[in-house]
Amino acid sequence: MGLIGLGLLVWLGLGVANTVGLRQPPQLNSDVSAGLEEANKILETHPRNFNALYQRAVSLYTLNQLEMSGAAYQLAVEVEPRAWFAWNNLANVLRDRGDFIGAEAAYTRSLKLNPRQETVYRNLGDLYLLRPDMDRAYGRQLAIDITRQGLGRIKDSELLQSFLDYLMSQNDQG
Repeated sequence: MGLIGLGLLVWLGLGVANTVGLRQPPQLNSDVSAGLEEANKILETHPRNFNALYQRAVSLYTLNQLEMSGAAYQLAVEVEPRAWFAWNNLANVLRDRGDFIGAEAAYTRSLKLNPRQETVYRNLGDLYLLRPDMDRAYGRQLAIDITRQGLGRIKDSELLQSFLDYLMSQNDQG
């Protein structure tokens, strides 16, 4: 089998890609419409193809179609429950739809799968600051706690350190 054929099998999720630990998201088509069309075509014959589901979910999110994007991410994490990046993105959709409890659970799942992802700690911290069902001071304290937890795992994270500095300055003001 040539490189093109092997590449297609891997992209379809039929090759070695399913056996490796999912540390990074798959390469996506940066043209949103073309990526969505490509994903939909693959899903017609391979409805549980992780890469196509992920491409579809990302494309729909970019187009602000949150319901359909959330459904695609939900199916993607059912197909590949180890995909920390898909859990993070599902959490972003849930957050944007106002499902803060669901978003918190998905961010937490993402961190359990890959506890060295500073963006997920930051997203969860932001979520705690945004939650309208939570006392502001309590939400800020949860954001501080999760950011410190992230810094405990990723000691050189400028992103988390600057977020913690911001949170602490807000804590001093209020």
